[in-house]
Order: sequence, then C-alpha cells, then structure tokens
Amino acid sequence: MTKKYDKEFKLQTVRLVQEDGKSVAQVAREMGLHENTIYRWIAEFKQDGSQAFPGSGQLNPEDKAIRDLQKRIR
Repeated sequence: MTKKYDKEFKLQTVRLVQEDGKSVAQVAREMGLHENTIYRWIAEFKQDGSQAFPGSGQLNPEDKAIRDLQKRIR
C-alpha cells in the first residue's frame, strides 16, 4: 500500500535539501523515504513552484482550465 504525504510534509522535505543544504540521502534516511521519492518531489517543486503538490483530486490551475475548456467543448 502506498503512503500518502500531505503538501506541507513534501514542502518541508524539499526545503531540507534546497535551503538547509542536506543531501538527499541524509534526508531520505531521516524521513524514512526512498531517495527517488525526494528527487521526484524536488523536480515537481522546481517545475510548479508554489502550485506543486495540489493534493488528491485537485488540479493545478492550468490543468483545471484545460479540463474546464474540454467540458465546454463537449
């Protein structure tokens, strides 16, 4: 079963690497995560910034606008 992590946990984890200068390996050990998970969260944060990690069932604003337009077309 996959664990679910909230937005604040993900942001805190990314901050430990980017702002505090800790290595991904060190943060992974401390938080009980796989390194690849942290690398993925960092990539998502770099791509979407404050809009990263919208949550379960939520879409970022661009994807929501596209979905709404597609509904109107139908």
